[in-house]
Amino acid sequence: MSDHPPLPTRKTPRQATSAVAHVAPEPEDDDPLLAFAPYCHTAPRRNSITPDLQRRFISTLAATGIVKQAAKSIGRSLEALYKMRHRPGAEGFAAAWDAALERGVQRLEDCARTLSAYRFAT
Repeated sequence: MSDHPPLPTRKTPRQATSAVAHVAPEPEDDDPLLAFAPYCHTAPRRNSITPDLQRRFISTLAATGIVKQAAKSIGRSLEALYKMRHRPGAEGFAAAWDAALERGVQRLEDCARTLSAYRFAT
């Protein structure tokens, strides 16, 4: 027998996705990742991606490693975020996006290694 508790099971295993199963805590407000210069719209509209939304997106991206989930968390489309990322003046946002994605993917890889080691140890 193994010293590890059994892994939880689902009635439908395909429902378990990384978007749900592997979310880390979001960065603290004083995390350097969130100290980027946000993109400022020249003529903001009701649906603009504000600096607060940009920081929430980056925070969620760092916690999940999943761009689609981070976009959904702020109620904006992937297309709008990618478009803004490539605008002149959005270099700080783009750099924070890259750093958050790197952090999130690294965490997902660590989770996968841990889970793999755990499964093969039992």
